[in-house]
This record gives sequence, C-alpha cells and structure tokens, in this order.
Amino acid sequence: MKKNLHTSFVAIFALLWLAACSTSPPVPADRFYRLPEPQVNADGSAPTTNIRVGSFLAQGVYNERAILYIDEQYPLMIRRYHYHFWINDPADLVRDQLIAYLRKTETGKNITPEIEISGRVLRFERIISPQQIKVVAELEITRRTSAPGAKDVTRVYRAEVPVTSDKMNDTAAAFGRALDDIFGKVVSDTGRKG
Repeated sequence: MKKNLHTSFVAIFALLWLAACSTSPPVPADRFYRLPEPQVNADGSAPTTNIRVGSFLAQGVYNERAILYIDEQYPLMIRRYHYHFWINDPADLVRDQLIAYLRKTETGKNITPEIEISGRVLRFERIISPQQIKVVAELEITRRTSAPGAKDVTRVYRAEVPVTSDKMNDTAAAFGRALDDIFGKVVSDTGRKG
C-alpha cells in the first residue's frame, strides 16, 4: 500500500511538473540588426587626401553583439537586451560603417594612404527615459599621418540622436545617423592640419 501511494505521489508530481513546463510561453526569437547605408552630407568637406581605415577596438560589454541600453533613472547601470543583437560586434560594425562612409565621399581611391584612421568604441548604447528614447555613440578616433614629422592626433567624438519610436529597427537607424554625424566631423577634421 505504501509503495502504491509513493508511486502515485511521484506520478502526480511528474504530471504537474510537465504541465507547468508546457504552459510556459515560447522563448522569443533572436533578432539581428545592421546599420543603414551611411548618408554623407554634401557640404564639400571631403578631404582630398587618401584615407586608410585601421583597426577599431572595444572593451568589456562594448565588445559583445548584444544591444546595450541604459535606463535614465539608473545612468551608471548598463544592461543588455537578451534577444536583440548586432550582426557584428560594435567595433567591427563601426569600422565597416566608416569604410562605407568614406567610399561615399570618394576618399581613399589611391592605393598609398596618407592618413590612417583607427579608433575605439567608448559608448554605443540606447538611453531610455520616460520622455524619449535616444542613442549615444562615442568614439575615440586616432589619425596618423604619413607625412614626415607629423604627430598622431586623437580626439573623442560623440553624437546623441533621438529614436523615432520604441522599435529596435528605429534604434538601429538612429545609430546610423549618429555615426553619420561623427564621421562627417572626422572627415572634416581630417582635411585640417593638426
């Protein structure tokens, strides 16, 4: 009798456990995002020099493909989305976007570069507040010139762009606009001395 009661208890527990598992909602599908085609300002600021794009680096969570966000109420806490990812890590994403941007400005057509641009991703995150959603991109750009006696120039560039909706696709588009803004400044600065 005790054996039958024990067996019945185990069977009922197993059925309840299986029933609880079967009522769980399905796990959301992973989603992957790319940046839009770069948009170049036609302000004539394209340098006449050749530009080579070197390596870009990112550290810590900025070196992972998960899209990062910050709740403005907790500005020091960086979180990541579990099902929203970039197609590449942000350093590669930014480097490839810069190459595409420079191709549109028709720089770097010759083989021998006069300037090399490399960089580091300092911030690449979505900021959420009750009033709005925006993105922040912040890059440390180093410009090396092959001219004799020229010094490397390092500068931090930052852009904040509002997102048009709460959809992640619009967030990716806003990151594209932020990088367009930064790259426009980089290209403009590249045409200047020092």
